[in-house]
Amino acid sequence: MRINFKKALVTGGAGFIGSHLVEALVAGKCRVTVLDNLFSGSLLNLEPLRDRITFHQGDIRQRDILE
Repeated sequence: MRINFKKALVTGGAGFIGSHLVEALVAGKCRVTVLDNLFSGSLLNLEPLRDRITFHQGDIRQRDILE
């Protein structure tokens, strides 16, 4: 996959689909930040990538986290 940007924020990145998106972005040399409230996602989905991403537990409705 060709990526034309260097940084990405993936909300819901600990879920099944989100974690696969994170994996593809990391493989494309993108710096990835994941925001997930872990309501239905799991950190286990990101375990192989933990040293190559930045993870924040929270909700997109929390303004302070987004800033």
